Amino acid sequence: MKSSLTIAIPLYNEEDGVENLYKELNKEIQYLQEFVDLNIVLVNDGSTDRTQELLESFFKDDLFQIITHKKNLNLDGFLRTSISMCSTDYVAFLDSDCTYSPKLITEMLKILNTDIDVINASPWHPDGCVVGLSKFRQFVSKFANFIYRTILNKKVYTSSSILKLYKLETIKDIEIKSNGFVAITELFCKTLLKNTNYVEFPCQLTVRIYGNSKIQFTSTVFNHLKFILQLLLLKIRSKN
Repeated sequence: MKSSLTIAIPLYNEEDGVENLYKELNKEIQYLQEFVDLNIVLVNDGSTDRTQELLESFFKDDLFQIITHKKNLNLDGFLRTSISMCSTDYVAFLDSDCTYSPKLITEMLKILNTDIDVINASPWHPDGCVVGLSKFRQFVSKFANFIYRTILNKKVYTSSSILKLYKLETIKDIEIKSNGFVAITELFCKTLLKNTNYVEFPCQLTVRIYGNSKIQFTSTVFNHLKFILQLLLLKIRSKN
């Protein structure tokens, strides 16, 4: 019997990219369904543009489920909503701008087995690549991920990528305390602290073509620094 998978996708003021997301997902659906019973959840995170209207226009098939936050809860709110409502064996998180291609999830499923708790998309892996990101942003991201790798003491080259495929039972009880983009890293790091089985999946990350990035650079850096301190304390406690 096939395992079941939910792909959860956050959208906040993404009217320019909804049609492209629909096209990219539909290219891959039949291949994904060869491996799993598939459910796709689109979380409209308090958008104030035409995102909701366009989601309802394009994603009419029963395969898709649209969830609407009345106000913007950011990526931490998206993760909490997605995990709490998920009832499948696995859940994967994918950005709506397709900077990580949906095709990568199919490739992940090809290597998935019941012993694996998380597959981590890793553009900073030696066999991965990043296209179009400025040298400064590359340096900051690589440095932050180096710090996480050092604290975790595991061969994890990318902790901050949204594209990860989790065994649901592994993350169901994890409390997410960080705000915004750092919540993605927090969920992953706390999963690894449970001595779970993980796979680093080298991949390509590109810059977005449609719409604008929602990342607020200064606050994200501050939140990473804050979580790094929390992670150090968690690591110390886990040894005692």
